[in-house]
Amino acid sequence: MKKNVINAQIRKLRKALKLNQTEFGERIGLKSGAIGKMEKDGGTVIEQNIKLICEKFNVRREWLTEGAGEMLQETEDFLFASFAQRYELSMDDQTLARYLLRLTSEERQLVVKHILEMADLIRKNRTVVEPPAPENKKAAAPAMDAAAMSVPSVSESDTPTDEPAPENLTDEEKEILRQLRLEKSTETSAASPSIA
Repeated sequence: MKKNVINAQIRKLRKALKLNQTEFGERIGLKSGAIGKMEKDGGTVIEQNIKLICEKFNVRREWLTEGAGEMLQETEDFLFASFAQRYELSMDDQTLARYLLRLTSEERQLVVKHILEMADLIRKNRTVVEPPAPENKKAAAPAMDAAAMSVPSVSESDTPTDEPAPENLTDEEKEILRQLRLEKSTETSAASPSIA
C-alpha cells in the first residue's frame, strides 16, 4: 500500500460523497479528528479502517489503497440501494421493483399487458353517461360523468336483495355494496318487459 495514495483516496471518496469529515466519520464510527489524520499525507490508516471504508461505502480496496481501477464496486445490491435512495423509494416501492426485476422480460411484458387491460376497464367504467334523448326533441341535458352522479343513501331495510352484507366489511363498504345492489336491481327491473 502506497502511504500517500490512501490518504488522498479517502479525501477523494469523502468529497465525492459530499460529506464533511464529521459525517464521514459517523458512518464508520470514527470522530472527525481521526478522519482528518487519515486524510493527511503520510497519515496512518489501519487495516480495520480500510475494511470499514470499503464495506460502508462499497469502495474497491484496490482503488482505496493503490488508486487503481474504479472507485466503487458495482454489486447488484449497491446499485439497487443507490437507485432506491436517489428516487426516494419506500420499502413497498423497493419490494415491487425487486419483484419486477426478478421476472423475465416476457413475464414483465405480461404484467404490463394486464395493467393496461385493467386501466382500460377502469377507463370504460368512467366514461360519460349520456341520458336518453328527450321525446319532445328539445335540447338534451348535458352529459354527466358517472362518478359525478349522486346515489341516494340506502338503509339496510332498502337493500333489494335478501343477501346480508358480509360482517368483515366496514360500514362504508356495506353502504357501497347496498348501493351497487340497488343499482343492479334497478337495471334488472328496467330491462325486464312490463306485463300490462
